[in-house]
Amino acid sequence: MNYNILIVDDDSLNLKLVSLILSKNGFNIQTASNGAEGLEILKNSKTDFDLVISDILMPVMDGFEFYKEIQKDSKLNKIPFIFMSGAKTEEEVKENPIFNSVGFISKPFTSSNLINKINEFIQKDTRNLITI
Repeated sequence: MNYNILIVDDDSLNLKLVSLILSKNGFNIQTASNGAEGLEILKNSKTDFDLVISDILMPVMDGFEFYKEIQKDSKLNKIPFIFMSGAKTEEEVKENPIFNSVGFISKPFTSSNLINKINEFIQKDTRNLITI
């Protein structure tokens, strides 16, 4: 069974890169260019998402606000969430206790780092892990 992942990033090149890496590894991908668009996709899509990966610094709705909005929705707040950022560090993100359960990937990242982080979040699932 394939995993459905929503990737949210305002940088179109990064969005394409992450999408390409993940699709080549068997993931089903949908993308959004900011948190507001991502939230709309999560709320209105017929797809059940297994994971959200989001940049932090974006226009319209940043990643922090996006995560907070997801947490308010009982239908969405169980979806695992990973921040990816080159502007913030994991320590800066985790300073706020509401972000303790999120994952973090520092930009730039390698394909294997990205896949390994995703596997950390989905390994409790009964489906097969992706390896490179």
